[in-house]
Amino acid sequence: MATLLRMGNIQKTLAYLRKNGLTQTYYAVRERRAAANEAPYSYIPPSDTTLEKQRQKSAAMGIKFSIIVPVCDPQPVHFRAMVESVLAQTYPRFELILADAGKNEAISSLITTFRDSDERIKALSLPENKGIAANTSAALEQAGGDYVGLLDHDDLLTPDALYEMAACIDDAAARGISAALLYSDEDKMDEDGAFFDHHIKPGLDIDLLMSNNYICHFSVLRRDIISALGLRGAYDGAQDYDLVLRAMNKIESSPGSTVIHIAKVLYHWRSHAGSTAASPRSKKWAYEAGRRAVADFIRERGYQGTVSHSRHLGFYRVAYEPDVFSQRPMVGVIGGKLLDKGNKITGGIYQAPDATALYMGLHKHYSGYMHRAALAQGAWAVDIRCMRVAPPLQAVFAEVVGHPYLPNPHNGCFDWRRALPPDSDYKKLSLQFCERVRDAAYTIVWNPQLTEILK
Repeated sequence: MATLLRMGNIQKTLAYLRKNGLTQTYYAVRERRAAANEAPYSYIPPSDTTLEKQRQKSAAMGIKFSIIVPVCDPQPVHFRAMVESVLAQTYPRFELILADAGKNEAISSLITTFRDSDERIKALSLPENKGIAANTSAALEQAGGDYVGLLDHDDLLTPDALYEMAACIDDAAARGISAALLYSDEDKMDEDGAFFDHHIKPGLDIDLLMSNNYICHFSVLRRDIISALGLRGAYDGAQDYDLVLRAMNKIESSPGSTVIHIAKVLYHWRSHAGSTAASPRSKKWAYEAGRRAVADFIRERGYQGTVSHSRHLGFYRVAYEPDVFSQRPMVGVIGGKLLDKGNKITGGIYQAPDATALYMGLHKHYSGYMHRAALAQGAWAVDIRCMRVAPPLQAVFAEVVGHPYLPNPHNGCFDWRRALPPDSDYKKLSLQFCERVRDAAYTIVWNPQLTEILK
């Protein structure tokens, strides 16, 4: 593991240097070294008692899952572990569909053995490798479940993955809601079996989703949705991202359908030499496919703009023409980050329920946990000292703040220095105004490209 990570970090650093230059690389290395000193992550599996209770409760649950795995010459030990992780589920109503497009006889033999030992396993031998989207589509045609989950051929499900999905689907149905898409937290696993990179995900956030496919693993879609949309071969490498983005448009136009986040690790993403998890640059073409998927998404929504790569592979930036308010009428406020004289974040975005300021103390060149400090995202509240307000809300702004909204020529944000006394309670005013914005059903977006230095 140590050698892999050292070599992977060297490769990442050199690629980052070529792409972003010396200054950004310097700060990226500093941030990575600081993160290395943090307490190590440890995955804690469900107890045997919990798993047994899940098995008992599953008897009254009727949802069926189709787990689809496109297979193409994985390492046999990893492939075996993947299949065994599915068979170890506490929730029994599933089918595992293996679509083999590889040439490895050891894998073919394993598939035959597993298929003959468990009737829930279906096996397809594809005549040629047409790419991950086409291979997945071939398996999808055989799916008979209510929901479809996509699983990579060398990753692992936790034993409670399907139970947690089924329980949330049943709970939503009891409230008269159809769970259209469900996704969980995830982590990575190295070749020694150690877990790292715990990805704690937020709830549905369209702006963050346009910045990065944070939904990723493990996710399941209602079969009618994924069957109607299909997977597009032109987006191989980012076919899951493309699928999720297109699914969002379909879900939002379907009354009574919802997206559910399960705040538990249900998926272990294997990291090994050559994998995207270990070396993102190994599939650079996939990130270009992701950029095109986001561009398609904004075009489908009628937004005029461009999508570019950020300094981190797999992370994107949307620029609207001429501005976000004219493109997205339900966006009411855009906020940015506040910097102190030392170029460290001192506020700008606040989270519920206690108005905690996010990303405090990070240097302006640092990107933070999962690069989120560098990504556009939905916000509960942002600060009036670095805030742009949509015209329909400017009268409300004046009412709350006590001064008409007046943009400054520097960044188009409210000119707080000229408008308000220096002893104003800026945070209180920010929270009061943003509460009114939320009550009016407008969206608040945080854009870290907007900055204000507090002198």
